[in-house]
Amino acid sequence: MNRDEASRLTLLYLTEKDDCSSPALDYPRMLTSLTEYASCWYVDFHYRRVTRPPAHEASEAPGFTIDKNTKQTRIISWEELFELNCERHPF
Repeated sequence: MNRDEASRLTLLYLTEKDDCSSPALDYPRMLTSLTEYASCWYVDFHYRRVTRPPAHEASEAPGFTIDKNTKQTRIISWEELFELNCERHPF
């Protein structure tokens, strides 16, 4: 999966998840945060307004991944993001 396809899937995912009850997602900032890993692409959550996002979006979930093979999206925890970064840049 290349960056263009990951961007398209990111927009599709965001369009499905963004609604009036949650803080407005900042699509351009999220698309520039696309980071490639061996098995997935990672996207940071960013918001347009300075409002407090729901707890599951603010503290437990820094972003989501898109699996390169299955093209499935999955919200990940801070620990999972740390593990991804350790795989990419081992100590």
